[in-house]
Amino acid sequence: MEYKLVALSKKYVSSFEDLIKTSFPLQSSDVHQLVEWKFLTRRANRMAVSYVAVTPQGRVVSQYSNIPIAISQEKRVYRGMVCADMATLPDHRGQGLISKLSKKVYEEVSKNTDISIGSSNALGVQVDRNSSSYGYHVVGEFTQYIKVIFRAQNTSANLVKISDFDHDFVPQKSTHFQIYKDYEYLHWRYVTKPENTYQLFRVEILGRDVGYVVLVVQKSRMYVYEIISKEDSHENTQSLLKALEQYAYTSGCYLLVYRVLDCEYWKTYFSRGRYLKRSPKRVKYYFTVKVHNEELLSKHIFEKDNWIIGNGDTY
Repeated sequence: MEYKLVALSKKYVSSFEDLIKTSFPLQSSDVHQLVEWKFLTRRANRMAVSYVAVTPQGRVVSQYSNIPIAISQEKRVYRGMVCADMATLPDHRGQGLISKLSKKVYEEVSKNTDISIGSSNALGVQVDRNSSSYGYHVVGEFTQYIKVIFRAQNTSANLVKISDFDHDFVPQKSTHFQIYKDYEYLHWRYVTKPENTYQLFRVEILGRDVGYVVLVVQKSRMYVYEIISKEDSHENTQSLLKALEQYAYTSGCYLLVYRVLDCEYWKTYFSRGRYLKRSPKRVKYYFTVKVHNEELLSKHIFEKDNWIIGNGDTY
């Protein structure tokens, strides 16, 4: 079959939505709003770059997209992208569509982007290694840290529920690479997402505002999506962890779950707090990086211990 490979436009949005709905278990019942939020909203002064494969009948059967973000390290803020929701309908697999679409995406992305990141399961990693058009490097594996909550914590930290983040919030500088999470990003990621179940909190220690946390509660389990500290200090982060344990206890949750990149940064905190480390048994996921700006190659960007990546950074 002959396929037309084109940039996503209004002409194909409806069929694109059908592809997304068919390919992924969506929490949102309004796929149109979800696609608008994820693929068609301008962020960081840029739009997502999406290419689709279209049959002669006008049906979108495959797609590959990069969504704009920013990535920071020390004083630098780099132009970034996140690879999101690549998909091909089963009857059209084996035609090399993802490889062809990704080539078109990165021809465009590389003109004004420093780095693309993504997450992939083992199958996706294998496909990536066999395709020169992707060019992603596997940086590390995602793991889980779990804490069984059975008693209250003695902490001066307190969680205050909020509906949005402070408009003037400026993220902390760090020697690690991480997604640059200013107000624009946080508001888009956790407030405007259609039908989301996120719970947002400001963390206060003795009346002092020290950061934010984002949670999702499912029955007796509490999943931590974000820990955003306003100060790059071990004491501050440890206080945030204790505050989360106390909130889980008072909320009747007995399991506190963090899904993060398996690296020294997280290991340092969770080993002190006696968290149980557990790698997924069924499907493993990996954090991947593709560099467009060769200047970054000198910064050891493919080393997992140079990154801070958590659950909320994959979507």
